Amino acid sequence: MTVVVAVRQGNTVYMGADTQTTFDSFKQNYFSEQNFKIQKMPNDVLVAESGRCSVTQEMVLRPEFFENIAKDTGLTKKYIVQEIMPKYKQILKNANMLDDKGKGEFEFLFVWKDRIFKVHEDFCVSRINNYASIGSGREFAYPFLDDMQLSVQERIIDGMRCAAQADPYVSGPFVLIDTKEMQYKIVE
Repeated sequence: MTVVVAVRQGNTVYMGADTQTTFDSFKQNYFSEQNFKIQKMPNDVLVAESGRCSVTQEMVLRPEFFENIAKDTGLTKKYIVQEIMPKYKQILKNANMLDDKGKGEFEFLFVWKDRIFKVHEDFCVSRINNYASIGSGREFAYPFLDDMQLSVQERIIDGMRCAAQADPYVSGPFVLIDTKEMQYKIVE
């Protein structure tokens, strides 16, 4: 369970995620880059994950999925649907990680420059215009993401803090990153 948020402003997408990982009744916060819920991929793509760890790791541990993105067009919905999702679905199918309806226990946000794509558990891909959130705490974050009176950072941090107060599977500190700087920052 988790909360990951993304907000587009101008030519940049700003993201945030909590650091809690939950295993049954045990919870642990991780502060190392390899365990962050937002991972840097080749070609300046950011991939945010939510769902069953073994299922989401099959995506974030495969940087080769993002190596052949055309430099002139960047990450597109067409590329995700035609190049990434068929390979990912086959990997999950071969590992018996899909349910009887062919769905996986995951949600992803793929972000590149000013583009946000949400990948749903049925492998459907949506292009998001302004902001998105995934994970068990997503509905608690949305009112803040929609509040245009706040700065982008306030929208992200306040949304995650609200999710952490309302959802026992979400807690800080929080990890921030954006598509301009591509540097992680941890905030309380």
